[in-house]
Amino acid sequence: MKQEFSYLPLLCAILFLYTGCGSFKLSEPITPTERDWVIGAGSSQRTHFQDIRLSPPFDPEWDYNAGGGFSSNALLIKGDVLFITTLHGDLHLINAETGRRIGRISFNEPISGSPVLYNHIIVIPLAGGDETLVAYDLLAGDEIWSKNIGPVESSLLLYRGTIYAASRNGALYAYDPVTGDERWKKEIGNMIYASPSASDDRLFIAASTGLVFAIDYKEGHIVWQSDTLRTILTTPVVGDEFVYVSSRDSLVYCLRQDTGELVWTYNPGSRLYSAPSIGEKYVIVGTAGGDMVAVHPGNGSKQWQFQVKSIVNSSPLIAGDFVYFVSLDKHIYILNERDGALRWSYDVSSRLKTTPLIWKDRLFICAGDRRVYSFRHVLTERDAQ
Repeated sequence: MKQEFSYLPLLCAILFLYTGCGSFKLSEPITPTERDWVIGAGSSQRTHFQDIRLSPPFDPEWDYNAGGGFSSNALLIKGDVLFITTLHGDLHLINAETGRRIGRISFNEPISGSPVLYNHIIVIPLAGGDETLVAYDLLAGDEIWSKNIGPVESSLLLYRGTIYAASRNGALYAYDPVTGDERWKKEIGNMIYASPSASDDRLFIAASTGLVFAIDYKEGHIVWQSDTLRTILTTPVVGDEFVYVSSRDSLVYCLRQDTGELVWTYNPGSRLYSAPSIGEKYVIVGTAGGDMVAVHPGNGSKQWQFQVKSIVNSSPLIAGDFVYFVSLDKHIYILNERDGALRWSYDVSSRLKTTPLIWKDRLFICAGDRRVYSFRHVLTERDAQ
């Protein structure tokens, strides 16, 4: 037994070296582009909107086995590097054009929320373990700071040079992304599964008991709170004047950004497991009943509805004039944002529950078979005109 254990460190070192586990170091900085998606839902407002205009169809190009399941926001991209997180606790870096692995870092705890990228630093939220917020320097190839703030099952927020993390234990934290110095902490007093969002001088966060808070981003004091009286597990989404929140009582709530006053509610007739998304025209949300519904952002009136065969439990991606979403019925769907008409669908033969991502002329999808699929835009005669 003693001899067996004496070889274990060497064996681990060999496995780390050749399989990409453990530490990883980039050979050079990643060149940023205007198409980068370095925060969950794409922006501090969490709108799931990309100003990319591609007309379907798409063709399958490559797939990558990540070896673990995915949360609803499992993809980030910077330059030509696609970042993939898994519920197995791994962070994968792959070439977005080829699907080839660049590196892998194992954190040994589920990554339920989306990390954030700050220059060459990636900050990871972990749903368990002794350290639940970990900052990793991709150029140095080493962890630079970590915190134990209780389980973090929501996506991190990067806003005006500060990292914000919501703990399931009921507190919202603000940290310096480079040093890890705590700037403030606010006890909300309820369990938090939703991610923080931000606009202007305010953060917005929802507690599981139904309270929605507006919090000053610099000091951490509460500006207002609104009680929807229902369970909220999804992220507040920020529009021009309003904040939109979906709830387990099957309602979408619209609140005023400045006061928290309730403006309208909309009931799509089924439970809501994901946050709404905001496009150029409408607020759009998927339901457990298999509906994708668009409502008017100002008054909550239904504009169109499209039904699929199973649950939609991730937010749609709105890119230009199109709505991209997935369902547990194993299909990718693309609709016109204007009227909800189906433009394209594809059977992946595996259940889908992660928000898609678009980069350049590619569409990325995470599937229940633990693979990430890349689809490439097909040029048509209409595109050439």
